[in-house]
Amino acid sequence: MHREGFFSSLAEVVSRWKWRASWGRTGNNNLSVANSRGAYAITGTNYMGKVGDTQHHPENSQLRWETTDSYDIGVDLGFFDNRLNILLDYYNKLTHDRLYDEPLWYSTGFSSIKSNYGSIRNNGFEVELNATPVQTKDFTWDLGLTFSYNQSLVEKLPFNGEDKNRVGGNFVFDPTTGEEKKVGGLAEGERFGGRWAFHYLGTYQTEEEAAGAPPTDPNAQGRTKHAGDSRFEDVNGDGRLDSRDMVFMGYIRPPDKTGGITNTLRFKGVHRTRRDGLGHRPCDRQRLQARSWAAPATTTTPSRRR
Repeated sequence: MHREGFFSSLAEVVSRWKWRASWGRTGNNNLSVANSRGAYAITGTNYMGKVGDTQHHPENSQLRWETTDSYDIGVDLGFFDNRLNILLDYYNKLTHDRLYDEPLWYSTGFSSIKSNYGSIRNNGFEVELNATPVQTKDFTWDLGLTFSYNQSLVEKLPFNGEDKNRVGGNFVFDPTTGEEKKVGGLAEGERFGGRWAFHYLGTYQTEEEAAGAPPTDPNAQGRTKHAGDSRFEDVNGDGRLDSRDMVFMGYIRPPDKTGGITNTLRFKGVHRTRRDGLGHRPCDRQRLQARSWAAPATTTTPSRRR
């Protein structure tokens, strides 16, 4: 747009203005013939003098490719002979017929079957700013800023009779209502990747305090608690420490907000760069004791709630 005639009056301020837009559909066909047609193999043994075969891979004749529809729109802006540049983007992606290894009952003889399972939406925006606040013969200061926001939600899951068609997860006690509720796993309309963990209260200061520890503590792994051992909150007050006492800690998936700032200083051929980030946290792996709840995105992690 900056090359159009009607932009001539703004040329001294707006040096670039360009729109971008796209739409696309991609497919994930990471499948084998056996996923949809099944597979058989010779047993290697004879039965009454004849060779037999057995099915070693279940078939799913209704299997489809995983498909992702995406579109985005953006604009590139340049000001003051491109000494200040701003890039804005919005995107929206919907993945449906997700490929998923669906668990099967042991009685089937198979552990899982490749299936299509629900849809997930990712949408958000990204902002990028690049500027040169100072530029002289010997000294230049370049500044770069980035920020992005992403929201990942489960759009649709097969009907299973559960609230929000939730898959997996577990029950925790809700102090607000005084009742138990099911959380975690995958549920329609919810962000995935949540973490629930025991609320860390500190350590037992004396042996007398440790003697009053709940008789069931998954973190103790069967041993008796002593002074100096970790202490966790019994949220529902039943004298036991189990999954119902876990509290929400956050999301293990990539953060919904990320960003960064880069400063580069140049002086007579020598340059110095400093980068700082937003939305990233260090992970203390010594305290990360994960235990699955038979649901992707729901694990236990002893931690301190902030």
